[in-house]
Order: sequence, then structure tokens, then C-alpha cells
Amino acid sequence: FATSMVSGVLISQTLFIDLIPFEWQGGLDMRTAHVQWSFWCFLLFGLHAGLHGEAIAGWLRKKLERLFASRPALRLSEESRAALGFVLMLWGLAAIEIWQMPAALAGLSSFIEWDEGDNAFLMTADFILSAFAWGWLAFHGKRIAKGLLKKMTSASGEKRRMAD
Repeated sequence: FATSMVSGVLISQTLFIDLIPFEWQGGLDMRTAHVQWSFWCFLLFGLHAGLHGEAIAGWLRKKLERLFASRPALRLSEESRAALGFVLMLWGLAAIEIWQMPAALAGLSSFIEWDEGDNAFLMTADFILSAFAWGWLAFHGKRIAKGLLKKMTSASGEKRRMAD
């Protein structure tokens, strides 16, 4: 996060302009680094949140239960919440592709393609949901890995008992 902020200041050409050496101002390398580090922040945030997803989901569930206690019509079933999470993850994966994040993560892109008619709110939602997609994949990947590990250890325990 800090690297993205520092590189943003260096390419801004307005913030602290008198304090930054001319060679560092708005260079293409600094712009590439800024885009790359920004997307890495979204990826790492999403992975980190996903690996702690059980704690976050528990906290969120308590907050939502209190919020909707007096509004039962607004409560979502477990299946509806899962479907909503899946749809948001798909939106995030689409955003990763639309905004060419893999190229930016590799440092191959210096700019985010922005057309005059693009909606800033939807762009922000895309970036947030790209982090959600990384988190969703990490959360479910961790659950699958735990399940496989549990099966492997129980299977090896059975083999040891049979050998005895």
C-alpha cells in the first residue's frame, strides 16, 4: 500500500512538486510501478481477507443478524447468500480480465484504459470485487485444502491401525 501511495505522489505532478527531483516526476517506469503495485494491493488484500474469511464471515453474520432482526423479509437464506457470493466472485473475475489486471500485475502495463464514457462508480466496484474474487478463491481454496488434509490424515491413521 505504501509503495503505491509513494509512487502516486511521484507521478502526480502536483503534490509536493517542488520537493521531487525532475527526473522522478511522471516517468513511465514510475507510472508502471504505480499501476503494478496498486493491483498487487487488491490481490494481496483479497487473499489476506479470504484466508481469514471464517472470522470475517462470523463477524459479518452477527452484524447482519442484528441489522435485520426487525426486518425478517430482508434476510437472505444460506443458499441465497452463497449464490450472491458466487455471482460477486464472477463479477470480480470478469473485472480482472476487463481491466487487464494480469498484465498490470506483471508490470506490462503503464496505464489503466479509461474511456470518457466509463462510469467511475462501476470502475471502483470492479476493483473492489476483484479483491473479493481473490478472497473468495482463497477462502474456498483453504476450505478444500483443509478437507483434503483431513481425509489424508484419517486415511493414513486407518492404514496404521490396520497394520497393527
